[in-house]
Amino acid sequence: MQYLHYLALLLIIATGISILAQPVPDISALGLSKSIGIATSKTCNTMHQNNFTTQCPTIEWLVSLGLDTSDQRITGAFVTEDNGWYHRENPILVNHYRFYDFDNDWNIFIDPPGDMRDRMKMIYIESELQDYKVKGELKKIDNTRILHQDRYINSCHDATIGSDNILEMLPDTIYFMRNGCSGYTAFEDTYEIIDPTTEQDITTSQKWKDQQRHDWIIKNCLGVYGECLPP
Repeated sequence: MQYLHYLALLLIIATGISILAQPVPDISALGLSKSIGIATSKTCNTMHQNNFTTQCPTIEWLVSLGLDTSDQRITGAFVTEDNGWYHRENPILVNHYRFYDFDNDWNIFIDPPGDMRDRMKMIYIESELQDYKVKGELKKIDNTRILHQDRYINSCHDATIGSDNILEMLPDTIYFMRNGCSGYTAFEDTYEIIDPTTEQDITTSQKWKDQQRHDWIIKNCLGVYGECLPP
């Protein structure tokens, strides 16, 4: 019996060494790191749920495009509630997102669960996206300002796009983010505004006149107090 005990122990040690000797798969290029989620904003969802007129696409419309490649048995199925609200239900499995850890395929998730969104690239669709400025670009250079339009991409992790040009903007943004936010894109999301300038004779400005008076006093009135008067 003691012999069998030692034999079992040796087998366990050998098996452990064999497992440790296997190369660890690089999951940085697998699973959710290669996936993109698409969701409508809270504003869009509120407008749809309250039957407001909006150009925001619905989750049902996005699903009808055939983009979603998720396993709904794992990630949650799409359901329609009694009030007509169409969305993805909560997953049943705990840590359901680990199902995709070693998935080699590019996946797109429409309305992914909240605990998946930080683990993948996300595209959020707003009702409209007005032109905006980016911190660090607020200072004008040569009377030129830089403004952004159509979409906002944050460190190639999450993007916000408007819904007014959704059929062109959505596939372009998916392609652009899959390629690390570099390379081809059909949209120029920045433009310049050059503010007009007016030339003025500096000698006619009050600031210049005050400076001249100040300089004259410093140059000519450093002697006895009250000895000189400004011109």
